[in-house]
Amino acid sequence: MLVNIAMLSSLVNDGQDAWAWSLQAMQTSRERRDTLTAALTKNSGTAVLADDSTATTAGTQTVTPASFEKHPPAKITPPKITAETLDQPLALAAYLSAIVHSEKPSEMAETEQALQDVRLWNPRFSTAAAGKLTPLGIQCRKAHGTLHVIVLAGVAPEWVSESCEPTSAALLIADQILSAQSKYKLPPTLFSIKIARPQSRDQGRAELTPGAAVAGSGIGSERRQLGFSTIVDLREVADASYQAGRDKAIADAVVRRVVKKGTVVAAKAMSSDSLDWKADLAMTAIGVAWEALEKADTRSWSTLPSAIRIAAEELPSGEYSLDLWTRPLSERYPVHAQPVKVRIEDGRNTCVLLTMPADRITGAILLGGADRNIIPAP
Repeated sequence: MLVNIAMLSSLVNDGQDAWAWSLQAMQTSRERRDTLTAALTKNSGTAVLADDSTATTAGTQTVTPASFEKHPPAKITPPKITAETLDQPLALAAYLSAIVHSEKPSEMAETEQALQDVRLWNPRFSTAAAGKLTPLGIQCRKAHGTLHVIVLAGVAPEWVSESCEPTSAALLIADQILSAQSKYKLPPTLFSIKIARPQSRDQGRAELTPGAAVAGSGIGSERRQLGFSTIVDLREVADASYQAGRDKAIADAVVRRVVKKGTVVAAKAMSSDSLDWKADLAMTAIGVAWEALEKADTRSWSTLPSAIRIAAEELPSGEYSLDLWTRPLSERYPVHAQPVKVRIEDGRNTCVLLTMPADRITGAILLGGADRNIIPAP
């Protein structure tokens, strides 16, 4: 997400760093794709052939008879990988990379690869009907360009502390092991393990949805409404991150607790000759207090949105009026509306970036790409 925010920042400014950030994003996507492919190949041990047959991936040398030369073997295709929820930020990185590369005819291969990555990392995302993606840059028809409306909606979930009671049994075993190696008894485990988890959705807050409509001479008298699609849901990503790392977080907390207990035992053992019952009690109390200070690491990126939604539309070159609004899902009429003037250029991408953390558009609405402007939001 840091690369995504950096690329967005460059796109709505001079755009000079966006190309470099896009290369880093595509490299990360390639490495993740190779990792998933390697894991799938290792688990299956086979590679899928074009004729639905299979062949082992073990390195064996084969000799093709002369009579078979007219019928070459089936082409081996790479295994089909499935993206995980944690990979959603890569979909946004790929989409922004496609915006960057789609304005140069010499980088059509990079554009197509980026669009394929968008479909891979978030198959549910689409900016047009029938699950398709709107043409970008020079993919558009002659004398057309693309308008991208990017909404940073909501606020990323905070991480809160969670008590893991099952870990107490593991700590009790650790107590018994340590106590068996020393003549001093450790105090029983009084505090359960603390780890961090993302806060659940606020049921009392109405979920908001962005809306946009564009009007201009290029599309006649009609007012064309744009459809938004979520490319990254950071609440889903946070939940997936929590589930994937929960066992590791518990294990780390257990290790920290055992180390603290072991430190108390070692301190008692080193001063065993001069340690009376008062000093032993004091050191035991210090050990208990030390354990009580154990807290979950609840640090999080509170400035990130909870979701990033994108709407895209291919439009003829010219000036347009873009109306932006927000409204609760249960309401029919907008809560807050904001008009914006945008310019579409031939074969170019115009990006409109706005933040919607609550029930209205806040901060400045930033325009980048073919049209660069800053519109203050009321």
